[in-house]
Amino acid sequence: MIGKVTRYNKSRGFGFIKPKSCKEVFVNYKAIENETSRSLKVGETVRFAVAPGLRGPQAVKVNPVKNNELH
Repeated sequence: MIGKVTRYNKSRGFGFIKPKSCKEVFVNYKAIENETSRSLKVGETVRFAVAPGLRGPQAVKVNPVKNNELH
């Protein structure tokens, strides 16, 4: 699934991703697979999967998408 980061609090390590097909999904920094930077930027496009979490669906296997991957 592909979506855009709508909110991310770096100091608290969580945020939300908005896919086109459904509501915002919670994301924890531990779900970010980029080992060099476990942080996201608002507006960044990411690829991810959705798994059940304690408070509803949450993003897992989160990876930034490069511009050339969208075409």
